[in-house]
Amino acid sequence: MGIHKSRSRAKSPFRLRTACDQHHAPRVRLNRREGVRRPGGLRLTASALHALEAVNFALGDFAGVSANLVTGRKEVRVADEGITIPVTVADQVSVTGTLRGGAAVSVFYRGGFSRGDNLRWEINGTEGDLVLTAPGIDGNLQVADLRLEGGRGGDTTVAEITVPDGYFNSVPRALAGPPQNVAQTYAHLAKDLREGTHTVPGFAHALERHLLVDAIERASQSGSTQPLA
Repeated sequence: MGIHKSRSRAKSPFRLRTACDQHHAPRVRLNRREGVRRPGGLRLTASALHALEAVNFALGDFAGVSANLVTGRKEVRVADEGITIPVTVADQVSVTGTLRGGAAVSVFYRGGFSRGDNLRWEINGTEGDLVLTAPGIDGNLQVADLRLEGGRGGDTTVAEITVPDGYFNSVPRALAGPPQNVAQTYAHLAKDLREGTHTVPGFAHALERHLLVDAIERASQSGSTQPLA
């Protein structure tokens, strides 16, 4: 994930760029609205949506989106069978938009690996900058071990920020990657059940994300910005 380095005192523009190593064969579902069969396990609806979820959680929801969904790799090799099959879904996801708070957003999620950064997310605010990266070839934000850096005021560069232990709650900090994320979800769910709170996603939240996916697909197909309520 990466960022557009324009500076606006009124807004907080950023660009998120990431790479993904997932090349699973897509499932197929029936789209009843259009009456045609379509893949279910898309780059957009799976791994890219994890990154968009993080953006929305940290910075707020989209007011409108423009998008370009592109199939960059035309073929994929099925290693177990030794055959090559055509790729019929987008593996390059480009989304730009404006958040409800007024910030400009640019997100690029690509299939495959980069010899450079496979995960980079910058947030350029009016008082400082935050940079989130992950080492190695896995650019999936939801499973990577992340490194947070930041700078503000008179700083001329960013420096690593240590995340306080309190943010890990009752989950052992030594857990890394997916185990840490899954454990955090269960810890929050247990807290919700005990205290009657609502900190983990439910069906209403899932509906909001499906509406976002639909808006992104329509934006890519139409070439025009799609508003979100």
